[in-house]
Amino acid sequence: LYAGGCALVTTLVTAIVAYTTLTYKDWFISKVICAIVLFAMVFPIIGSQASELQIVTKLGLKDHMWGMYILKFNFLGMYFLIIYAAFSSMTKTYREAAIIDGANNFKIMLKIYFPQIMPLLSTIFLLNLYCSKKYQKTKGILLKIESASQTSLLKNIYLNNS
Repeated sequence: LYAGGCALVTTLVTAIVAYTTLTYKDWFISKVICAIVLFAMVFPIIGSQASELQIVTKLGLKDHMWGMYILKFNFLGMYFLIIYAAFSSMTKTYREAAIIDGANNFKIMLKIYFPQIMPLLSTIFLLNLYCSKKYQKTKGILLKIESASQTSLLKNIYLNNS
């Protein structure tokens, strides 16, 4: 439930932000979002897992599933660029026909764009699922480490690695 929900949230948020950024690409905020994504790709933030755990603890969301889902509301990374490229390579004729028929942007996204890139979204979901499962195992280790003393911490790391 944890891994599947986190993978689904991450994939959907990334796809929705990519679609919105492409739809309103003339707006200043869309250009800022693309710049933030490129900046995060060039200068990766390493070691954010400990700070995520502190934020979850201080907000009282530790040991709550919804708190972990909220932490996965991010769109930074390579998947944003891949989905953005997939959306931008699609033909605009379906979109124009849907606008003529009276569809709004949300219906266009759900009924036209998402079905066309469903294989891509499924692949990204599976990759996010794998990362979430890996994080779930690591999260259990971090919670054990949080309450351990430094001496037992070194002993646990030594025993787990051997």
